[in-house]
Amino acid sequence: MKIHLILALVMSCLSLFSDSGKEIINSTEILNNFSLSTDYQYALVKSEEVTNTFGHKMTNTYNILLHKLAIAELKTVKFEFTEPKAIYYHISTKSNVNRPEPLFLKYEGDFSTYSEHALKETSNARFMDTNTEHYFLSARQSYRIFDGYVERVDSKKVELSSNNLQFELPLNENIFGEYWFILSDSALLNWKDVKEVGLITRMDFDEDRQFSLLGNLYPVPESYSGTGDSHFWNNYAYHVGNKLLTEGNSAFSRLFALISVDQILALYPEKGYNMTPMVSSWLKLDYGIESPFYDTRFNTDAAQFLINIYRETQNSAALEICKRHIAFFKTYVNTYKIPISENAYLVMDYTDFSHAVKINHASLNHVLAEASLLYDYYGITKDEASLEIADALTEGVTELGSGWIKDNGDLWYAYHPEKGFILEDYIDVTLNDMNAFQTAYKSAYGKENRFIKKLIHVKTRYINSLK
Repeated sequence: MKIHLILALVMSCLSLFSDSGKEIINSTEILNNFSLSTDYQYALVKSEEVTNTFGHKMTNTYNILLHKLAIAELKTVKFEFTEPKAIYYHISTKSNVNRPEPLFLKYEGDFSTYSEHALKETSNARFMDTNTEHYFLSARQSYRIFDGYVERVDSKKVELSSNNLQFELPLNENIFGEYWFILSDSALLNWKDVKEVGLITRMDFDEDRQFSLLGNLYPVPESYSGTGDSHFWNNYAYHVGNKLLTEGNSAFSRLFALISVDQILALYPEKGYNMTPMVSSWLKLDYGIESPFYDTRFNTDAAQFLINIYRETQNSAALEICKRHIAFFKTYVNTYKIPISENAYLVMDYTDFSHAVKINHASLNHVLAEASLLYDYYGITKDEASLEIADALTEGVTELGSGWIKDNGDLWYAYHPEKGFILEDYIDVTLNDMNAFQTAYKSAYGKENRFIKKLIHVKTRYINSLK
């Protein structure tokens, strides 16, 4: 069955106005800058002109307009569920915490019969299947934008009646609001596929990992400036899109991965890397690193997403952008390496690019992710300089030997050039990175790395001892 998919991106700043009334941001331009390279359609939601007697803009209901990016014309659409009998799915990793709805609630029948349930008005993302159409409906979000982060300010809910959906967004030039959905005439998910449903559930989309035109919004960590209730920042690593691209097997996963592809291609900086726009209290306290700062792991993850895009879709633009990051990383290594021997080194995790290098650690998971990226890049481009750096990083880990292994059987998190091995390791992040490293290393050399295999055995044994 042919899949017809619509992504609606709804912004309360569809048209932002200055005090003089001059339009300064045009919604169509925003969407065109975020255009899909596929033939999917967007649904552009436009506000009606509503003012009170004093001429002030008021909150109002939005009408949905289809906007096919290959065609200039817009046509009005009344968003109705054509089949009143439906199966309703609610998706959230927080479903059992202060929420009345269990995960994947299932109802069959007319929506109007559910007036006593929490389904008539909801602020959570959800899937919905009818006999003829299949939807993903996002949470409706509004944000006040600050320097480096946003604050979610609007808690009004989306209303479901017997056969239609209605929502409101504030008309406030200081607030960015949005709502999106996906519509298909064939199933977005196979609900009997436990692995795929579990993957989608972990990705969340509306609480801890909100998808937005602003980026991939994660809660601001407690150690970052700007932390607070309902505060989010754009995590530029594209973890969700990468997961769905490489592990997903549903129509929803494929579409969302493609949306993420277009977002990273549109937003990735020309300089070849992103900066975290806040102060990390522990990095400032321990190393004097200020804001904004460069994080090797998030930048490596974004570049790995670009490599995966190229491998999965042969999108040459993704490879060209990844080349910019690789070129930058080669210069970064020269300044921020931690020498282990003549041909072996690690690379510091962080910097704020101030005049003086601020000595800090190299995390095992960061270094392995960097080496994996470079091996993968070499496999595609045969760039010998990338292979040389990947080998030097691998040798740096190897030459430190059994020093990585703690007395309690776990691994140390990081190596510091002055303090030696430091910090507690994650439970499974480093293990996952070691396994990914082995795949990349084997693609370059036809065999796994013996020392990393030993560390995998040590980490696995330690994790099993905790059960």
